Amino acid sequence: HHISLSYKLTHNIELLKTLFIDDHIDVQVSANLQGLAPNLEGSVQIIVDGLKSIAYAFNTYAYDEQFKLIIRNNHNSKSLANAGYPKEIVLVLNAQRNDTKVNSVFDIQIDAKSMKMSLSASRQFVLGTPVELNAGVQHTIPFIKKLGLPFTVKAECNGMLNDSDLGASLKLNYEPTGNLIVHVEGKSQPSNKELLLIVLQNLPILSYLPEALEIEPKVNYSSNMIAGSLNMILDKSKLNAFTVFTIGDSGYGEILEMAHTIPQLKAIPRKLVCNTDYHKNGRAYRLSHTSIYEDQELRFLGHYGGPFPKIFGRHEIHVDLAHPFTVPLPRQSQVRMNLSHSLLSHQDDIVINWDKKDQVALQASLTLDDGRLESEAKLQHPFKFPLEKFQLKCLSERRGQKYNQKARVAWNGGRPTDLKFTLEYKLESNLTVWDTCLDFSSGQLQPFLNIQSLHSCGFAKQTQNLLIESLELYWDDKKINQSFEYQNHRPMRLDNIWIAATFSNIFQPSCGRQDILGRIQTDYRSQLNHYLKVAFCNMSNSVKLSGRHVRNRGDVVLSSQTRASLSSDEKHDAVLGLSLRNGGQSDSKNYSLEMEWKASESSHLALLGTYTASLLNSRAALEGVVDQSDKIKLVAVHKMGCQQYYTGYTRGTSDEEEAELSFCSKEDGMAKVELYRILNQTRRGKLGHLSFAVVNKSMQSVLRVTAQGCPHLITRTETKLSEIVFQFKNHLLKKLKEFDLFVWKFRKNFQDADFLYETCGWMLKLSQKTADLVKNGGRSFRQMWKLSRLRQLLLQVVPLYLAKIQETIQQVQGELKKPIATLKEAYHEVTLKELDQQWKQKTEEYLEKIQSFVPTVVQDAWLLDKLQGALHISKKAFDLATNQTVKWAEAKLTKATSRIQKPLANLYKHSSELCSVTVNVPLWPLGKQLLDVANITNYLVETKLIKGLRSLYNINLVAEYYRLKRRIMDTPFEHQALLVGSKHYVTFDGKMYDFASKCGFLLAKDFQGYSFTVLLNHEKNGRNSLRVEMNQTAVDIYPGLKVEENCKASDLPLLKNGVTVKRDLNEVKVSDQNGVTVSCDMQHHFCSLTLPGWYHGRSAGLFGTNDNEAGNEFTLPNHSQAENVQEFAEEWQIDAGCRSTDKKIKQCFGSAFQYFCKTLFRSTYSPLRNCFKVVNPAPFYDMCLNDVCESSDLQPACSLAAAFVHLCHRNFVPLQIPSQCVSGKVGDSVLNDDVVKSGQWLATKQADVLFIIEERDCNKPIIAKLPSLINSLVETFRKQGVLGVKIGFIGFGDDGIHEQHILTVKSDNTTSPPWYLEKELGNLMFTRNVTLNVPAAVKLVTQWPFRSEASKGAILLTCSRCLHTYKASEDTLQYMLASSGIVLHVLKGMRFQMKNGERDASIVSIDATHLFRAGSAGFSKDRPSKALRHHIVLPSDDVCLTAAMESGGAIFDSSQLLRQSNHFLHLFSCQVTRMDKAGICGSHRSIAD
Repeated sequence: HHISLSYKLTHNIELLKTLFIDDHIDVQVSANLQGLAPNLEGSVQIIVDGLKSIAYAFNTYAYDEQFKLIIRNNHNSKSLANAGYPKEIVLVLNAQRNDTKVNSVFDIQIDAKSMKMSLSASRQFVLGTPVELNAGVQHTIPFIKKLGLPFTVKAECNGMLNDSDLGASLKLNYEPTGNLIVHVEGKSQPSNKELLLIVLQNLPILSYLPEALEIEPKVNYSSNMIAGSLNMILDKSKLNAFTVFTIGDSGYGEILEMAHTIPQLKAIPRKLVCNTDYHKNGRAYRLSHTSIYEDQELRFLGHYGGPFPKIFGRHEIHVDLAHPFTVPLPRQSQVRMNLSHSLLSHQDDIVINWDKKDQVALQASLTLDDGRLESEAKLQHPFKFPLEKFQLKCLSERRGQKYNQKARVAWNGGRPTDLKFTLEYKLESNLTVWDTCLDFSSGQLQPFLNIQSLHSCGFAKQTQNLLIESLELYWDDKKINQSFEYQNHRPMRLDNIWIAATFSNIFQPSCGRQDILGRIQTDYRSQLNHYLKVAFCNMSNSVKLSGRHVRNRGDVVLSSQTRASLSSDEKHDAVLGLSLRNGGQSDSKNYSLEMEWKASESSHLALLGTYTASLLNSRAALEGVVDQSDKIKLVAVHKMGCQQYYTGYTRGTSDEEEAELSFCSKEDGMAKVELYRILNQTRRGKLGHLSFAVVNKSMQSVLRVTAQGCPHLITRTETKLSEIVFQFKNHLLKKLKEFDLFVWKFRKNFQDADFLYETCGWMLKLSQKTADLVKNGGRSFRQMWKLSRLRQLLLQVVPLYLAKIQETIQQVQGELKKPIATLKEAYHEVTLKELDQQWKQKTEEYLEKIQSFVPTVVQDAWLLDKLQGALHISKKAFDLATNQTVKWAEAKLTKATSRIQKPLANLYKHSSELCSVTVNVPLWPLGKQLLDVANITNYLVETKLIKGLRSLYNINLVAEYYRLKRRIMDTPFEHQALLVGSKHYVTFDGKMYDFASKCGFLLAKDFQGYSFTVLLNHEKNGRNSLRVEMNQTAVDIYPGLKVEENCKASDLPLLKNGVTVKRDLNEVKVSDQNGVTVSCDMQHHFCSLTLPGWYHGRSAGLFGTNDNEAGNEFTLPNHSQAENVQEFAEEWQIDAGCRSTDKKIKQCFGSAFQYFCKTLFRSTYSPLRNCFKVVNPAPFYDMCLNDVCESSDLQPACSLAAAFVHLCHRNFVPLQIPSQCVSGKVGDSVLNDDVVKSGQWLATKQADVLFIIEERDCNKPIIAKLPSLINSLVETFRKQGVLGVKIGFIGFGDDGIHEQHILTVKSDNTTSPPWYLEKELGNLMFTRNVTLNVPAAVKLVTQWPFRSEASKGAILLTCSRCLHTYKASEDTLQYMLASSGIVLHVLKGMRFQMKNGERDASIVSIDATHLFRAGSAGFSKDRPSKALRHHIVLPSDDVCLTAAMESGGAIFDSSQLLRQSNHFLHLFSCQVTRMDKAGICGSHRSIAD
């Protein structure tokens, strides 16, 4: 047979290359096989790449009793040779057999080396026939030699086995002279077994084993005996052992003898003889054992006699032990145990003997007789324990219903301790009697118990209605007598409980007797009477505490009176009473409450309260009375739609002063709230007034709100309340002093009674705490009221803004009187051009065009002159007609707006002299239910009025003005839609929504004239492009101002087929001749589509329908309405293979960019705030939050801000893009347009200063000085000519960044009102926690809405270190401050450290080059300043200090502000305003106050 195979292998696997397998291999394989089994001949050849070959050949031969196998392998591969594979291998196996033997030879040839193995053995094994086995190995391989196999090894083995004999030998010749000989002989007889093993060897590999070993074991046995021996010779050492084991009818015996000279068995004695014997004779058992070794003897003897396993009977146990060991046990010891047990008695004796005498003895006995049990136990031992001898005796007896128990304990021969207990009882059907006594003698326990003897007896008796219990206890000279009695008289009378106790010599040595008597009477439901009397030996009068308590009886809900008596005169008793009654009927309620506390005739407190209610009226009153003279009254009355609240105070016989708050509402639409001052129940003056009324005025319903109240009435009321509180406090403090005196007198009588003495001490401490609370209780509330925003709102803010509203309305009325001038002013604000000049310029341009056109038509000179004159006259006439038209229009508009002026004048009226304000709000006639003022009064007062007054604080008059102007100038002629980024959409009719996808969509298309199409495409590289199709021209706009026309790059400007494409800076604009315009602002990433008015209702797509109906913006191609944005977008998708899924963005919290979104679209001080009343900022804020969570960048927020500004411009509101979003490249760094260089500082006329305040308690003293610091800054700015100063605040703490605040200082107000600063700073929330987000707060400085034309400074007030974080490193802060042009200053309590490690407390401030020290006259700047400044070392882990130095700022020690305030203010102001660099302050060598 022949097989031929061809393979090709190509690979790039490094592992195969390391195995010498090339990356390109051609393999040819051929195989040949001839002959018939078992005579075969075959070959296999493998050729690689036509050069390398591997050949295999084999031959097998078999004839008669012989078999031969030959295998050859050769190759010519260098790779295999380098790997160690032999070039030629020949294997020859030759085997043959005859009748008696089997022979085999195996030859291996490996190149020039060889190995031959031969084996010859007997062919079969037969019992009684000799067996032979010969084997040999010869080789010339060094590697095998290193493994321990020599070049020549021969082995010969022969032996024979029959039924009773065994003989065998093994001889191993190990080159050159090593031998191993093993010989085994054995005999097996019915009662005899023998075995002999001999081993001789001198092999090097077994050098650690003995050279000669002989082992001979023998065993002989019979029916009652077994004997055995073991003889072992190990080189020159011997071991001989012999043992005999015999078994008899009554026991067994064993003998063991052993002797050896083997060093390895040194732990075993060289000579050992052991003899063990066990014998049984009836009930006697005996066990003995003897061991003799090395001339030492161990003996053990044990004896037992008794009826085992029965318990009853006599048991004897004797044990003797003698040993030679050095262990902590006696060398000779004995144990004797005698146990005698019967049914009624037990006797146990245990004795342990050593050193030939009794050492430990234990005796125990128990005897049981009729009604009698006696037991005794004794223990004695020689050990050094505290208890050497112990004896216990117990006796228990019972005779009928009497029980006795006695016990005696003694130890170490001392006086015994006795205990005796007796109990006698009687049990009958209705009678139970118990009588018991206990006697105790301490004996040897007296030093521990301090009691020599004790006697106690008790008695108890119980019948059906009676329980009596008594106890007498005596020990030494002390005595206690106690009794208890309970009588059950229900339901006829009250149950009685008596308790009496007498203590003699128990508590105080000076007072040997105390008596307590108590009684309780109750029915457990509605009545409880109690009486307690405590008498001490040295008291002239006993202490009595009694009380009577009743509930739910008649009209009494609860009545309680408790009286404490210290003397026989009831005038000095202390009384506490409480009474609650219900005298109401089914149709009315009448509750009364009386609480009374009387410590003596001079100290009396009472609280009286009543509550009555009927169907129409209700009244609640609460009155507090002190000593029947001072009274405080609180009353609330509700009747007939009115609610009245009174509070009053009366002292002695003086007039009663009250305050009344009245709130009334009626069904005719009127409600009012009034506050009166009342003297002796007569109204003497009105403190405040607030009313709501619906009146009919000019055939229209008007809601009139009137409020009146002057601030001086509030301050007068505050003064009066302070006076009343002061008087009441003094009176209460006087009563507390009288109470303290009463307790001191009471306490003096109980100096020997610790409990009562301590109780009086607790009462005195409670009285002192109450006095402290009365003294300081109202102080915090009064301080809180003075600093509260409500007080400031009522006294300062509300009057200020009410006047501002009045001024604004008057200004609006003035604008309405001249509407044309208002329109001209609005046109100027939007275009920055005068309307009259523009009109004149346009008419002159048209006249010039006509004049230049006339000569081309008229050639006659005379006629030409006439026409020129006629044109000049026409222009004059046109101007005159225009002026007349304007006057006519102004008259018409004035007449039209006059209808607004009068209602506007009636809308709001404010009088600062009368402290009143009136608001008239027109109501539409929608039904009576909306005019039901009685039902909505609370809603108007709490929600509308108070919330409206609060909103006045944040009112933006400019925004309100632009909202009014927008309504006047708004026109629906033009429609515009916006695409901001790639997912924010503003439709033609103002609807805003978000949708993010990677698919293409149709934004807008003319579905009537097909004049334009706008598509949003998504490129494969991830960028979006905008395609505009107009007049068979397609324009693609890409990011980066790249424009393609019909898929070809085009240069701009471009004019084709009436389509104009041009570029202006960062804006690309595409328009046609009909006014359709697509504009893309590439810098701020938003595009707009503007459609003229005649395209009304013709467009559809993601930009919605331009039909002025916001409700149908989600119109689908089939003219139906989509349910959601996802459905709407999928229907206008242009690439069907793409799957559009709106990506959901998870909300993130705590991001600094979220704060930027809030600054732009929600803050009261946003740079975009003037347009908030025209364009709704809420959708922009939501979009901004989603964008910054997705990208963590300012760019999406700036894009939304630019789109917002764009919409504001379209609505005639002039705004600028925030300064943080305006950037330009200078070299490789990005600088904001609002960066003001240090050299330009004095040229600016505006300044913005931002305070970043850490809200920790350590900053509170600095915050108190902050108003003075700010006023000093403003004054220093004013000296430099900087009049427009804006102060900002950011508070931060452990819970994040808080709401920012801005304070603007105008040019006519150089200092800020203190109350304004206190109000702003009052919003800070201080805590003790350490702040970890200082760098995050400093980073937010760069996002503050600084004015672009103003200088920028930030002042960090902190107590914490500004540590490195992965988000705020030192380089990041320095870069952000430098790129924003912000100078950072740090105000912090710190002592500056010198390079030598010392701290200098005199240094006040440092900047990059100078340091300033405190002196007697002020601060000085040392010379040379640079050398001393360089000795200052700043903390390396505080990144804010380093950033302040790099930004050009300074670091101040805030503790110097507290020590030298005026000097510090001057230095601080000069450093922050940079006056020193301008030369205004001059040298700071000496700065005086």
